[in-house]
Amino acid sequence: MNLAFIAAAGIAISYGLATVLQSVGARSTAAKDGLDPGLLVRLLRSIPYLIGLGLDGLGFLLTVVALQSLPLFVVEAFTAGALAVTAVAG
Repeated sequence: MNLAFIAAAGIAISYGLATVLQSVGARSTAAKDGLDPGLLVRLLRSIPYLIGLGLDGLGFLLTVVALQSLPLFVVEAFTAGALAVTAVAG
């Protein structure tokens, strides 16, 4: 049960930091007008964006771990806490 609560707290931290890092990576990427198929390639060269994607994956895995022992409404409450982490880190 303690591992599940630690995993749930990690959900909020990883999703919150992932949002901030992806934003930083997207802002540092050169923008063009209209539809730009090369945007994805430029984003995948951005280190903060890639770290953010990795943290999203980690958040998903932590969600699976937390759901093994905790009810869904508790895990979702921690997931919603990512908004607070985003606000503080941003």
